[in-house]
Amino acid sequence: MFPYALLILANVTVITSEPIPADPWQETYHAECPGNAVTIARKIEDPVSPPVVTLNGKDVSDASGLAEELGVIGAAYRMSFLCSSSDEDVLLLRWVRGLASDDGTVSYRSGAASFSGDEVLDVEAGDVSESDFWYR
Repeated sequence: MFPYALLILANVTVITSEPIPADPWQETYHAECPGNAVTIARKIEDPVSPPVVTLNGKDVSDASGLAEELGVIGAAYRMSFLCSSSDEDVLLLRWVRGLASDDGTVSYRSGAASFSGDEVLDVEAGDVSESDFWYR
């Protein structure tokens, strides 16, 4: 009789539901230095659309090819943000990108962008080696 009492007391209710997906799913990088805040948002569900780069709330995606450098489909990125040590209030973004081709070879590219106030000061990028990707 005791086991039946446990079954009655153990009235288990299971409720299932799917989580509500975020709209939109995106990969976001954000950095703040005194006087500057940079956000890079890449949509995951729509990889064709370019990333949105904002500086202190202002869209600077099209500045000097920055969206093109940061929006390569299928690429792996390593990003770092640095604040200037001087009074210039400059924020520096550095990235290294690896992209595998269909034949298995990987191409690497590295770049940097500097920001201050509401403007992109400089964007530079170039091809690099595998050791730059892993050990930079």
